[in-house]
Amino acid sequence: MTDWFQEKQAIERECEKLVIAFCNYNDARDYEALANLFTEDGVFARPSDPSNPIKGRANIRERFNAKPRELLTRHLVTNVLITVESREAARGVSCMTLFTGQEPEGAKLPVPASPTVQIGQIASRFVRTIHGWRIAEHMGSLTLTYGSK
Repeated sequence: MTDWFQEKQAIERECEKLVIAFCNYNDARDYEALANLFTEDGVFARPSDPSNPIKGRANIRERFNAKPRELLTRHLVTNVLITVESREAARGVSCMTLFTGQEPEGAKLPVPASPTVQIGQIASRFVRTIHGWRIAEHMGSLTLTYGSK
């Protein structure tokens, strides 16, 4: 194996980990860690609202912190495909399935899931920074919904 091949594999893995970490931090309600996955000027568009992207790490953090605390989410991310463009940039696409429910204060898990399931994709752009790989753009869109609210 060549050095570039190994480096490319390492970049792919680092970017894939960012996609997975985004979902895990979102579901854990760790919005500080979630926001820190982005570059300072990163952009995020919710799959349910792709026309209104949130620009800037601080704004991303603020918008996630404004989510209702009783909203329980589980994001399943699959088919993560990373394309390395250079030693400094990569792109990715992944499929996302979102399950939601309400977790009132003091509720014991598990709680009933909402009958609506959202299925979509995330198109991402990653860049290498002095702090390692970060998300520059994470742009969601919905493809299917199942059930009704």
